[in-house]
Amino acid sequence: MCSIAEREQDGRLEEASRQQVLSGLVKCSNVALRYRGPPETRPIASYENATLVRLLYKLECYLHRRGWFAYSLRSFASYYTHAVVLVVLPLVYLVAWLLWRMF
Repeated sequence: MCSIAEREQDGRLEEASRQQVLSGLVKCSNVALRYRGPPETRPIASYENATLVRLLYKLECYLHRRGWFAYSLRSFASYYTHAVVLVVLPLVYLVAWLLWRMF
């Protein structure tokens, strides 16, 4: 099994790793690289809804310009979060409605 070449803090290959890649001992992969830059502008991941990411980014920019909001809305764009909201939120509303009807 081939191991992945080690990188420096800024993402460049270390000199020893460079030699190992050239000799074929290890693979050079960009999977281990992390995005360097503002988290709001990172590429859209496969588990995120692209349309929702773009919409939330525009809303976030608008709210930041107005000074009303200081957090990232990007986490709401994942399919998992979307599914949880679609399932959990109606249950919360149902429980709240039932409690309201009881009193």
